[in-house]
Amino acid sequence: MGCDHRAFKRLSVDGYEFVPLSWVSYDDTDTLESYAGKMAVNIKESNPIILGLSFGGMLAVEIGKLIDVRHIILISSAKTKDELPEPGRLARYIVKKRLIPPFCFSIPNRLLMGLRGIVPLTERMSEFNAVSGRFMQWALKVVMEWQNTTYPENISHIHGTLDIVIPGRNVKATHTVKGGQHLMVFINAEKVNKILAGILENIK
Repeated sequence: MGCDHRAFKRLSVDGYEFVPLSWVSYDDTDTLESYAGKMAVNIKESNPIILGLSFGGMLAVEIGKLIDVRHIILISSAKTKDELPEPGRLARYIVKKRLIPPFCFSIPNRLLMGLRGIVPLTERMSEFNAVSGRFMQWALKVVMEWQNTTYPENISHIHGTLDIVIPGRNVKATHTVKGGQHLMVFINAEKVNKILAGILENIK
């Protein structure tokens, strides 16, 4: 959730260019839907293919309801609230009341993301904690409040079998990466690239 476009640096599909979309400023009153509207304004291509990772995938779903898109691709994400893990009443209260200090969200967690022993700590901190702790605090809140139950039909969903951030048991993925964790876009890039190539080849 705290990644920027550098998380995609190992992705490459012949004939396609990845155009990063930077995070924009948010208001505390923003919902996931309203923030998606702010992000959509910065999409200049007509009828684009949009790809989103984790929180970005949920935004991609909402963006797809606002503008015409050729196709949506989600990686390690959720299309609806039912694909997200149930946080429980205590967790909801803690997040809603913002009882966890923002700096806690900036502490690297390589084990949770599946990066332990794979990505050096300095690289983990710079690339996978690319947003502020306050942004993470807000993003977690709006994800927990997200009540979405619908999504566009033109969507592909790639998910890993070992994702512990968004467990695959509730996810209706169109493509599965065996052994893939939440940041398989970085760790298992070769497998993800192969799936992406197949998806893009079949987009009309």
